[in-house]
Amino acid sequence: MDGDEGDEHVLWLQTGPYLDCQLHFKCGLRFGLFSRYLRDGVEQGARLTHREFQCMLVFDRAYPEGALLETFLKEVWENHSRAKKSFDTQLVSLRRKLEPLGFEIRYGVNLYTLATRRPRYGGIDESALPPTTSS
Repeated sequence: MDGDEGDEHVLWLQTGPYLDCQLHFKCGLRFGLFSRYLRDGVEQGARLTHREFQCMLVFDRAYPEGALLETFLKEVWENHSRAKKSFDTQLVSLRRKLEPLGFEIRYGVNLYTLATRRPRYGGIDESALPPTTSS
């Protein structure tokens, strides 16, 4: 096998003081399957619940385009009658956990997108620029 280009997720075993099988999301985040900890590759991290992890899998499959509400309800909640309220609750919790990692969940017309909040690949961080003065 030449590469992992066609794989949806890349799994690898982390070496160090402990072992943890990790799932690499397309957005750059990593999830420890044993520790249930989502990391950004530096030192930030957040422990995910089972449903939050399932939502991250849906986001990953649809990255970067985004996923429809119906996709979340079907794949994570199996079209349960009270799924929409539970989805809203889980999304609030997941947003809070993703924010310190530099990601946000954006909502469009029935479409949810996982997006980066930090500049990537040489982008300019506008908050680091000096303030502009108006004449």
